[in-house]
Amino acid sequence: MWEHWNQVAEESRAVKGDYRLDARALGEGGQAIVTAGVHKSTGLEIAFKRLRPGLMGDRESRARMRREIDYGRTLLHENVTPVLDADTKCSWLVMPLARADLKDQRGKIADNQARLALLVGDVCAGLRAAHERGWVHRDIKPSNILRFSLGGKGRWVVADWGLGRGPTGKTTLPGRTRAGVLYGSVGFAAPELSVDAHAASASADIYSLGQLIGWLVSGRFPLANVPNLPPDGPWRSVVAAATEAAAVDRPQSIRDFLDLVYARVGVQLSR
Repeated sequence: MWEHWNQVAEESRAVKGDYRLDARALGEGGQAIVTAGVHKSTGLEIAFKRLRPGLMGDRESRARMRREIDYGRTLLHENVTPVLDADTKCSWLVMPLARADLKDQRGKIADNQARLALLVGDVCAGLRAAHERGWVHRDIKPSNILRFSLGGKGRWVVADWGLGRGPTGKTTLPGRTRAGVLYGSVGFAAPELSVDAHAASASADIYSLGQLIGWLVSGRFPLANVPNLPPDGPWRSVVAAATEAAAVDRPQSIRDFLDLVYARVGVQLSR
């Protein structure tokens, strides 16, 4: 799918003027604003993510943007959003334009086991590719799971790696991740992310994935450090195992998690 945007990446010049941006933002977060736009020379639709004006000079914010840029250009995987272009000061980046995020699509998935299984499989594929390279996302939540559709084919993709932890020895800003400070989003974040986020392992993302599934099935947003268990059904035991308070008691890898899904739900996802 990403080959559709190859020309944007091939022509990238780190020049903001290469893009025609909409006046209204698609979404805003604490650190960045995302706007839809068009790559002028190709006419391809893109998403333009830029730091908030007040954070342009903030070292930590730019380090996180640099992390997202580096990851998006390093790990080329069908279930991870690529970065097509970015400025040298790490204040903005360009991505393919998604049609929706998981917040908008829950109603189409919650009661459809086949669609739920496809979603979980796609998210697991993206996380597994990252974990095998030493990356941990640390902020899995509905707004960071995007839906792309092209040529009649759809795919779920893991986006926004700005809070990610890279492989050992590749920290963009030493001391940026501090013990005792919560990383991630309340309710979806694993308990250890508020103790020592730098030491978090793949099981932290598995906890967040469990909370995400609990939200999808039940419709309830999770509370901090409280397993978001569906009231009943086959996914309840999967969520329970994935959201154990102690990291060592959860599945330790995406492969382990997929084995759990097969054992409890009877669905064989890609392993």
